[in-house]
Amino acid sequence: MLENRDEILRVAEEDNASIIVIGKSTRKVRGIRVMGSTARRMSRMSRIPVLAPLKGVLN
Repeated sequence: MLENRDEILRVAEEDNASIIVIGKSTRKVRGIRVMGSTARRMSRMSRIPVLAPLKGVLN
């Protein structure tokens, strides 16, 4: 079964995207902000640059 990140990466590669912009959820662990698992995995797996801006940056 494909996960959301796999489908996003597949479509981005098929469409020859130059960048992927994804919202990210963060949480604090011992006072340090940690990126959500989907955004983190996508940034590691993708051959296409991934931009995961902080909340409110694009508003």
